[in-house]
Amino acid sequence: MTDHPSRIRGTAAKSNPPSAPADSSALPAAPPGARALLAALGIHGVGRLRRQRGTHGPIGALADLVWNTACEVDYLHAQLYSHAADVQDWLEALMANPGATFTPTDGAVTHFGHVSDLHAALLVQQMSQLSLVLKSYQAANGAPRA
Repeated sequence: MTDHPSRIRGTAAKSNPPSAPADSSALPAAPPGARALLAALGIHGVGRLRRQRGTHGPIGALADLVWNTACEVDYLHAQLYSHAADVQDWLEALMANPGATFTPTDGAVTHFGHVSDLHAALLVQQMSQLSLVLKSYQAANGAPRA
């Protein structure tokens, strides 16, 4: 699963980020698919899942399905955040020059809202799918639930 870089905008980009406590790691937060795998299987269970992906048979196919579903969750999450950043950029550009030109925003804002709803619904649906395939994987593998 890939970790997409953050797109910090506005005043947050210009200000200094909060300092992290000394005991925390400098790694960015994991995307939701990876977090779900870690929460359900633990670090060793995720390692076993990765090894089983390369095997033949039903467990290998199920492990591959779990992995691909988690990757799709992460992709949809990145798409939602990318869309939100695009909307923010568009609104900031629009508000930077108020009154410069007449820009009918009703259609654009409605479109952005529908697209955001679609991205969010797809993400929720895929998270539900991930939950189901994780339960199937755990039942087939006899893995303890975390």
